[in-house]
Amino acid sequence: MNWREWIKNTSRCPETQKVIEEQLECIINAYFKNATDYALEKLVITFCEPLGILEKHLTESGSFKMDAMHVPALVNQYVEAEERSKKVMRSEVLRQARHYKCFLTEANAYSSIEAGRC
Repeated sequence: MNWREWIKNTSRCPETQKVIEEQLECIINAYFKNATDYALEKLVITFCEPLGILEKHLTESGSFKMDAMHVPALVNQYVEAEERSKKVMRSEVLRQARHYKCFLTEANAYSSIEAGRC
């Protein structure tokens, strides 16, 4: 199964979705080249689910979208809130990817030394 199918709707923002795909591709190529579909599915869900939840909360906190469409004075506030949301999401995707890479690098090094102890 193609892991990209599992994440295609993680973000409603195309720029954020692209960053998510790029970061996951990097992690998969570095640490999960020979992984089973089950392992890839768990990685993708674990990586993407919190990001989707965060974006949903950011969107809800700026939920004056409908009002903004009817009140021109709110349009700028809406646009600014959307831009802040994009910046927060990009930052969070990169932060989470950095943590995964750090953890997986350490786990990889440790597992080759301690593989027989589990």
